[in-house]
Amino acid sequence: MKRIAIIVPGGIGNGKFLQGVPSMVNLIERLSKDFEIVVYSLIKTEIKEVSKNHKLKSIPASIKSPSSVKALLLLPRFLIDHLLNRYDMVHAFWALPAGLLAVELGRLFKIPCSITLQGGETASIAEINYGNILNESSKKKTLEVCRKANKLVVLTNFQRVQLRLLGVHRDDIDIIPYGAEEKLFPLNKTKNFGEPYKFIHIANLTEVKDQEILLKTFKFLSEKIDCHLTIIGDDFLQGKIQKLVQDIGLKNVLFVDAVPHKELNKYLSDSHFMLHTSLHEAQAVVISEAMLSGVIVCGSRVGLLYDLTNDICISADCGDYITLAEKILELLSDKERIEKMRNSAYDWSIKHSATWTYELYKKNFEKLISN
Repeated sequence: MKRIAIIVPGGIGNGKFLQGVPSMVNLIERLSKDFEIVVYSLIKTEIKEVSKNHKLKSIPASIKSPSSVKALLLLPRFLIDHLLNRYDMVHAFWALPAGLLAVELGRLFKIPCSITLQGGETASIAEINYGNILNESSKKKTLEVCRKANKLVVLTNFQRVQLRLLGVHRDDIDIIPYGAEEKLFPLNKTKNFGEPYKFIHIANLTEVKDQEILLKTFKFLSEKIDCHLTIIGDDFLQGKIQKLVQDIGLKNVLFVDAVPHKELNKYLSDSHFMLHTSLHEAQAVVISEAMLSGVIVCGSRVGLLYDLTNDICISADCGDYITLAEKILELLSDKERIEKMRNSAYDWSIKHSATWTYELYKKNFEKLISN
């Protein structure tokens, strides 16, 4: 069985409910049945065993150094493991610092290296100080990783377009979005599209998710139709969004703390629309999960919403809540189009399922190793 080292800045065995980043964790778990995988994490896992199929090695929790320093501290651990039992390739999720370390390890030990961009690698949003491209140093390192990796994977065409604008013109970039787990998000076939319409938003309350525009969109809608909004996620804005609900006079908004990933479908199965108005997304896996559950997704034209046409989702430019709301209202007047859109979105999600994602990664890894 071929050996693969995977480097992550975190996202495995930690975070809320200790579930990490579920889509990434599930992908690694699937791949570990085909490859011998060792995951190196720059954040200490908070549980003793994350998997019976792959090993996880992490920096001790007592080390409080910056991520770039932690990456260097992983080097001797990798070196010992590699000398004892050679790795056939190295893969990293996120460009910095994991991807930068993976590229250097690949160069030093002459093994293939692949990188998945799945965060703010192509973003530059000055008003909220967000994105790798905002800082000249992180921009240079990120683009260096994108050019030097033997294989570069992005989650959406949105990312690939942004990379081209930044001067990365590779023809071999693979677009592999994370698919939804079919067993976790079954389609609600009996859902009736009628008032009161149930809107849902699933994301932590943060600046990049732009919940202010979310509420402005919903305010516009609530003045035209009978509707409710449920917002699921932990609050990192110290009550700012809850206060805005009161300030603009909304009565039909419910806030729910983050729930375990496996319980999301309880909320999605009963919802008609998802509102997702982020300033930036690499993908937003929750969009795939919503579409698989029969929910129509509407939001900012970033990430996966940039890629999907109006036959699948509804989108508008970031911040343009009036156009977004008007498009939703227009859709509500056409029941036939609603069903067509739901079916198209469901078909796309089935085709691009978690199994599909795993199979493409498996082929990529096998090809890199064989070359």
